[in-house]
Amino acid sequence: MNAGQTPEHLQAKHHWRTRPDPLADIWPQAEARLKEAPELEAKALFEHLQSQPPGRISEKHQRTFQRRVHLWRLQHGEDKEVFFPQAWEPGRPLQLDWTHASELAVTISGVPYPHWLCHTVLPYSNWQWATRCRSESLLSLRQGLQASLHRLGQAPQEVRVDHSSAATHRLGAQGGREFNAEFVSVCGHYGLVPKTIGIGCPNENGDVESGNGHLKRRLTQHLLLRGSRDFASEADYDRFLQRVLERANAGRADKLAEELAEAQAEGRSVIGPAARAPHNNGGRYTTEDFQIEVEQRKAICPAGKENTQCSRLEEQATGKVTYRLEWSTQCADCPLRERCVGPGQKHRSLVVGQHHSALQARRQEQKTEAFTQQMKHRNGIEGTQSELWSKTPRRFSNSRTALTM
Repeated sequence: MNAGQTPEHLQAKHHWRTRPDPLADIWPQAEARLKEAPELEAKALFEHLQSQPPGRISEKHQRTFQRRVHLWRLQHGEDKEVFFPQAWEPGRPLQLDWTHASELAVTISGVPYPHWLCHTVLPYSNWQWATRCRSESLLSLRQGLQASLHRLGQAPQEVRVDHSSAATHRLGAQGGREFNAEFVSVCGHYGLVPKTIGIGCPNENGDVESGNGHLKRRLTQHLLLRGSRDFASEADYDRFLQRVLERANAGRADKLAEELAEAQAEGRSVIGPAARAPHNNGGRYTTEDFQIEVEQRKAICPAGKENTQCSRLEEQATGKVTYRLEWSTQCADCPLRERCVGPGQKHRSLVVGQHHSALQARRQEQKTEAFTQQMKHRNGIEGTQSELWSKTPRRFSNSRTALTM
């Protein structure tokens, strides 16, 4: 009363712990791993740290650990990460580089597997993709570039590389370098403008140069959580690499959407046929016989009935999202039941991907005459390229495509 203040103003603010921090022994190590791979699952990371060595932390503190990881992401998540202070236009450049990956110590069926990664980055969104390869070569460049573009579905305006011999060659006595004919052909096929960075100026490809180290540290963290660096086959390793990249890219979806919208607005789509719908040998209705609107979580069956349920499913390991649509009360008396519901099933259900609407539209487009003509043009180009690469043991030296900086 004498102080003229209420009790809450007189009471000192509580900012100290009333008990020891149960995560004190493991949090510094956990934070270091999160900085290198922010997408690591809190539960998987907790279980890993709990075994390194065992007894450092109790199982009952898992929820406390998960809350702290959540708070850490809010304060230090991937959006805070900056590679280089360069301003890039959305949808304009794709940076490409190689990085040696033997430090990952990967083995295939117990045999050491020395390899490289062909790494691509969209600098505006920091979306990335990578494919394994044996060397820094034209073949690995072609495969890495194609994998990235087909993953995106749209093509940027240009691809930027360093002065690698996979993309350029020396002009002999004239000095300087120019693009290899095969590289120019690949770029032309996708409507890309090939460009190089300045000699001795890796900062001009700063996002992918910096991203090489980030990618390998991220892979190292996921290998540690996996518990083994050995893979049954190259395909098994490819699947692991793909899962890590998909999870890393999940946090860049919003900015990537801006880039893809920019590319789409300018008509820079990657021409390619969508996979065929699964074939049903039993003569029953397939997914293609249903009118599906994933965005509205709605579908109409061949009998004209709307689904009664829609469940969102997400794979923890990869972050892949699918939707299960069901007709739980619509199938019992349906006249088309025998052609729709399989033996032993009570009702019809479908599982489709989150991009099913776009896939369905692409399949419809493939039935048009315009698409057929477009694919004839593409097949002619790819056939010529394939013949060129198979019959030409060395790079053309008479190409005169000027380098663009």
